[in-house]
Amino acid sequence: MRLRSLQLLFALVIGSFSVPTLYPQTIEANNSQSPQTITSTDILSIAISHTGGSPPDDHDWWIAVVTSLPSPNDIYYYDGTSWTTEFSVAYQQPLTEINSLELLNGSGVPPGNYVFYFGIDSIANGVLDTDSLVYDSISVVSEAATAANEQNCGNSRQIFSVDPLPSDAYSQIDPLGATNPSGHTFPTVHTYMMLQDSSQAREVNAPADITISNISVVENLTAGGTDYSLNFAPCPEVTGYFDHLSAVNETLQNQLTGAGNCQQYVAGTDEYRFCCHSVSVEVAAGTLLGSAGGGMGQNSAALDFGLRDSRSTPLWYANLERLVNSDQLHVVCPYDYYVPGPVKAGLVAKFGVARQDLPICGSVAHDVADTAQGRWYLLGSSDFGEADHLALVPSNK
Repeated sequence: MRLRSLQLLFALVIGSFSVPTLYPQTIEANNSQSPQTITSTDILSIAISHTGGSPPDDHDWWIAVVTSLPSPNDIYYYDGTSWTTEFSVAYQQPLTEINSLELLNGSGVPPGNYVFYFGIDSIANGVLDTDSLVYDSISVVSEAATAANEQNCGNSRQIFSVDPLPSDAYSQIDPLGATNPSGHTFPTVHTYMMLQDSSQAREVNAPADITISNISVVENLTAGGTDYSLNFAPCPEVTGYFDHLSAVNETLQNQLTGAGNCQQYVAGTDEYRFCCHSVSVEVAAGTLLGSAGGGMGQNSAALDFGLRDSRSTPLWYANLERLVNSDQLHVVCPYDYYVPGPVKAGLVAKFGVARQDLPICGSVAHDVADTAQGRWYLLGSSDFGEADHLALVPSNK
């Protein structure tokens, strides 16, 4: 039997009932369980995991991809060693422990829509038995690649390759959307790389070839201490920032001439002076930018990492006029922009400590029209600080 029936049977299962979690298996694309959009020149990695279980009898393990390509390339099966258009069961074995077994890694995926399936049925007969089938799936869209140049980023999201911190420097990543009134009344538009020991200075490195466009100096006028923020861009439409560096390297420190563009604000019970310095400093991937932690700054417990992509679909807010600036419309997850591989896998794993729900990186836009959920603003107050306002939003954990 050619497994167009696989597509049909999976579709019937989806349409008829919710799939029970009998076997704790997952299939991931590019180290993520969320749907992926790639370009035809990007790397696509497909991996499966299974946490073991019982009974110890052999099971049929099915791995397949349904595509939008013309027949016979509309369905491929994994036969245990390679992908084929011939109907095949991948494995016949007990429910063994598998930790991220990679089945595909490469570029050149033709433009189109792809749904990858990892299914297990309890009857080891080489027949797709839907009565006992349990499966996980993930969708991938491949788009024709547009090359990057000095004027634009192209359409790839595989930009970063270097962890900003040594892996042992931080214990977890807290996702987008944290709230911590009154300084962060609204969901935060950055992630937190939580330091293992904030009393120890740890190096902060450039995640890619970037141009630093702004250095901000943030002084706590109440409690003392100075932190630094770096705004950077790997390409024109993608802009990122690091907050709460305790020090910057000598090259960047030498850029801090003049008073800068300054303003003061209150966050919580403390008053701050925020001074921006416009610069243009090109650095290579992996370059030491400065440090986080070490007691030299404001003793922050985390390095903040935020990212914007103006190519992304704008987020929806009920009252656009009250946004502090338009970059809140294009908040994205920084770790989605890493090349698949060990660095990205290590970063994504750090979310597991803080959050299990998808999207694993959290979200920031929670306004719901004609309901109380979302952001509420005190009329007549400043929009720069958040202390006067209110948010009725879900937890990010």
